[in-house]
Formats: sequence, structure tokens, C-alpha cells
Amino acid sequence: MSRERIATQESTSLDKMVAHYARVGSANRTAFQKLKVVLARFHEQGIECILLKGADLIPRLYGVMAARPMSDVDLLVHEADLAAIDRVLKKLGYGPHIDGNPAYVDPEHKLDLDVVTDIWYMDDPSTIWQRAVQREFQGSPVRAMDSNDLLLYLTAYVVVYRGRLSHFFAQDLALLI
Repeated sequence: MSRERIATQESTSLDKMVAHYARVGSANRTAFQKLKVVLARFHEQGIECILLKGADLIPRLYGVMAARPMSDVDLLVHEADLAAIDRVLKKLGYGPHIDGNPAYVDPEHKLDLDVVTDIWYMDDPSTIWQRAVQREFQGSPVRAMDSNDLLLYLTAYVVVYRGRLSHFFAQDLALLI
């Protein structure tokens, strides 16, 4: 194979990677801007939540918006807050999204929120709440799982819901540990 052809193939591959990086970064930036508004409203209403999976991992472990894709935002909330959460999200224009849990999508379909009140492998999520760490998400206080709970949660999630170990799972663990 000629050097010119190899250079062309490398350039094409690099162009694809840059385009993918830009798409992921743009999508995550948009989702995080919308999440920032939601979290600020939750804070105003006294609604606590814990960021789960990508919404926690990207700023916490990666620090770069485009380093990891995120399909939705998962939030652990108190069951007693579900009605207030529904009111806040509907006021912001979010509509219901069928997902098995209470789930919402913003009017532009740029952010899907999956709201859960328990951790499926635990009888009582109160220990998760007790160990949760306080963080800031773009100016709004928010909580996140402590590192040990996060490690267990990510592992259980990928085994049960994904059924396979992904490249991102390995990367998440490498950064977490």
C-alpha cells in the first residue's frame, strides 16, 4: 500500500474521530445545560437528588464533555418528592417518556431524564443517601454516590442491564479506581 493511500486512510479515520468527538461533546453540553436548569429548580424547591451514571461520571471522572457519550440522565430521588418533581418538570415543559420508571423528555428532545426512587439491588436506599457526597453541578448543589457505592452500582448495572462489559465500563472503572 502506498504512503499516500495510508495517509488518506489515516486522515479519514482521524476526521471521523474528530467528528464523533464533536457530536458527543455538543450533545453532552446541551444535555448538561438543560440539566443545570432542572437541578437549580429542584434546589429552589428543596428536592434532593443523586446523579447516577454518565451525568455523574463525565464531570467527576473525565472532566471533558466529549470523552464519554451519555444517552440520558439518571437521577435517584426520594419517593416523597415525585409529585413535586413532576410539577417542576412539567413547568419547564418536560413531557412524560415511557421507560418503566418516571421518565421525562424536554420539549426539544435533547434531554431524557430517568427518575428512580430505589436502587434495584438494595432493600433500602437510605444507606446510599447517607454515604452520598455533596458536589456542585454547574453552580447547583447536587449529590453523588460515594466511590464504593458507585463502583458496585456501575458493576451491577453493566452486568444485569447491559449483559456485557463495554469499552466505556472499563474506562469508567479505570478512572474511578
